[in-house]
Amino acid sequence: MPDRPYVFYELTNSLCGICHRKVEAKVAIEGDNVYLRKWCPEHRFQKVLISTDAEYYKLCRQTLKPGQMPLRFNTPIAHGCPFDCGLCPDHEQHSCLALIEITDQCNLTCPICYSDSSPHRPTHRSLEQIEFMLDALVRNEGKPDVVQISGGEPTIHPRFFDVLDLAKTKPIKHLMLNTNGVKIARDPEFARRLAGYLPNFELYLQFDSLRPGPLLALRGQDLTDVRRKAIERLNELNLSTTLVVTLKKGLNDDEIGEILDFAVKQRWRARRHLPASAVRGTRGGFRSSDRSAHARRSPTANSQAVEPLPPAGHCSGPLPPGLPGDGICAEAGRTGHPAHRRGPRGFPAARRGKHNHV
Repeated sequence: MPDRPYVFYELTNSLCGICHRKVEAKVAIEGDNVYLRKWCPEHRFQKVLISTDAEYYKLCRQTLKPGQMPLRFNTPIAHGCPFDCGLCPDHEQHSCLALIEITDQCNLTCPICYSDSSPHRPTHRSLEQIEFMLDALVRNEGKPDVVQISGGEPTIHPRFFDVLDLAKTKPIKHLMLNTNGVKIARDPEFARRLAGYLPNFELYLQFDSLRPGPLLALRGQDLTDVRRKAIERLNELNLSTTLVVTLKKGLNDDEIGEILDFAVKQRWRARRHLPASAVRGTRGGFRSSDRSAHARRSPTANSQAVEPLPPAGHCSGPLPPGLPGDGICAEAGRTGHPAHRRGPRGFPAARRGKHNHV
């Protein structure tokens, strides 16, 4: 009798990549690769790559712990996951990290943007709306672990510092600002005001490459000088910073070691987390078939390989709630400090939430 070309590993839930109907999916191992094999009654068979390291994928399943529940749930169970999200009582994990999106507008037009933010979307949340969002999170979490102020580009919100002042009145343990660094590079007084929110405040800084070419491809313009100036200001102010890298296979995946080396030489002490983000967007010809790359083991930095991520907006891997991308991290200020292997979506597997695939 002939064998199937794969090993059936487990059964999970998924979504059709076209109509988003909830479907069952087999997790199948073929050699070193792990795939979702999905069947939609309307759009038929679909096969999606979710890992290129089968042994690591299986290892993640061995590191489990009971999920930590929020203090309250917000929505009833009516249609099943993921359609009841809000959080519903069937959600397995509290919000380890929450994003508060204060604007849809951005000062860049990145070809890879999954939310289609741009200068042409001048939609800002009001301070009242933002406080409602923060209060809802506090009711769920009590004392939220990490909150990221995000967008769009949050630094161009007309009441940006009022937003930070408001967030600082809430019992948030650690506050982060997601930013592309343009405002920091071009406005020294703005950067100095940010330092006033220490301690327990950190920058989550877009940092894709040390070369102009990849920046042009990913961001639509050469931001080399902007990145350099932003880093200089952050060094001067000793502002804790996380470098956030979007990888595209064949474009900038060969720079991971260089970026890690660059990070550990900086003055500020912070976790240097390099999320391997997807590179699919609505502009610039990026396709859903584009995959982020392996982080190759660097001869100069003690980094480790990470799995590729599926296209943004149609994620095909495990989905813990509210966690950033799969990544590698190193700690600045400790020369030769090893990068830590992270679980799916950038956190140890023991911190994963509800196990679903889409």
